Amino acid sequence: MEKSMCIVLRTADYRDNDKMLTLFSRETGRIDALSRGCKKTTSSLLACSELFTCGLYSYYIRQNKYYISQCEIIDSFYTLRQDIERFSVAALLAEICEKTIDTGEPSPKLFSLAANGFFALKESLPLAVLVFFLVKFTDVTGYRPQIHTCIECGKKAARGGNYFSTSAGGLACLDCARKLLHIRPVSADALKAMHDILKMPVKGVSGFSSDGGILKELKALLLEYVEDKIEYRLSTAQFLDKVF
Repeated sequence: MEKSMCIVLRTADYRDNDKMLTLFSRETGRIDALSRGCKKTTSSLLACSELFTCGLYSYYIRQNKYYISQCEIIDSFYTLRQDIERFSVAALLAEICEKTIDTGEPSPKLFSLAANGFFALKESLPLAVLVFFLVKFTDVTGYRPQIHTCIECGKKAARGGNYFSTSAGGLACLDCARKLLHIRPVSADALKAMHDILKMPVKGVSGFSSDGGILKELKALLLEYVEDKIEYRLSTAQFLDKVF
């Protein structure tokens, strides 16, 4: 029997009363485990087999397959499933993590970022939590963009007239932007917000806030950037656009 602190990133029905859970384990990365009988109302695994649940999961391995045996729930994040905006952001955070982590490869910094994001979503502005997560995600996964100087010529960011290239990985001045692909304008205020977030610890997500216009600008830019780096089109991002 093994134990691991986990977050449920995805659930899928399996047979009549079972679910297959995709868990983000702080200690071992991705775990795909079967939760037997969890859909029965009398099951002790009912609550811990719900999306976003965070807890200390006990599991065993038989013939290279993982099976959940019990769980000490830390937070079920039930309220996130009752609010469409909070749910959509939580689902996006979960999908990004799911497409990033691998079996047997711990990602403790990303786990901490995700966990703090879910807790912050209970009270904080959902869009602010999302932007904070996306900026810090680029940092903890090694995709941190260059935002202080032009990625091509090294010229410092100007007060206005800056651009961002998702494919090149950062800031571009007006002259260099003409030579790069996947360019979009980026405001000085948005660049400052990114800089401020990068200096903050992951626990700072609960206290982060910014102007609504800046948050929307960064949401669009960062989602495009993250999708480019993980090489995956996030289905929950499309749903998020409809919600906001």
